Amino acid sequence: SLLSTTADRRNLLLSSRPPRTDSARTLLLDHTLTNGNEEFNELALRAKRARDFFLVVGPPGTGKTSFGLMCILREELATPGTNVLLLSFTNRAVDEICSKLEKDGVSYLRVGSLLGCGESYRQRLLREVTKSCRNVDGVADLITQTRVFTSTTASLLNAPELLELKSFSLAIIDEASQILEPNIVGLLSANTPQPLALRMGLNAANDNVPAIDKFVLIGDHKQLPAVVQQNAAQAAVNHPLLN
Repeated sequence: SLLSTTADRRNLLLSSRPPRTDSARTLLLDHTLTNGNEEFNELALRAKRARDFFLVVGPPGTGKTSFGLMCILREELATPGTNVLLLSFTNRAVDEICSKLEKDGVSYLRVGSLLGCGESYRQRLLREVTKSCRNVDGVADLITQTRVFTSTTASLLNAPELLELKSFSLAIIDEASQILEPNIVGLLSANTPQPLALRMGLNAANDNVPAIDKFVLIGDHKQLPAVVQQNAAQAAVNHPLLN
């Protein structure tokens, strides 16, 4: 996926070009908390002005998911026609995201299995909701009309057809510090085929366009790091071409 994505997306992911910002963008909503705290307005604004990606870093208990993720999500959905993908590494973390969506009254579908999904959110599973669809066109319409999807990175990697059917203006990845590059780079490099891109009014100058336009990574690099079983010697990269 990394090799077949657009040159611009590949250069971004390999740090061959700096991320861009648009200082002209302004907030459509007020994200001030009930206690009068306005700091999440600044967070939502900075995330919105980032054109490629944005990083939210903070220790536990600072509201990264409860407020940060939800403010960025609400701001994105305030623009008609936008679609958001909410990801995390574990099913427990996705359950937590789903609980915030339920509390906020946000309609969504979840990609995954019954066993991996909390019982309270199983009625939101894509495989369960599509049972009521009469044909393939009904499934396609359901996916097209739903603006918010949740999933673990593993479940979405096992359902690549979603990113072939639908483009997302934003992906928010929670607990991103737990995720190794190979578990996420394929999703960030995924392309939506040109015919669908044209139908959705996207720029289709290339044969494909990235299925995820912009992404936000939320995490704490000092908590719950990714698990790597190889030792330093096994993980060392010594080949000159790779370096």
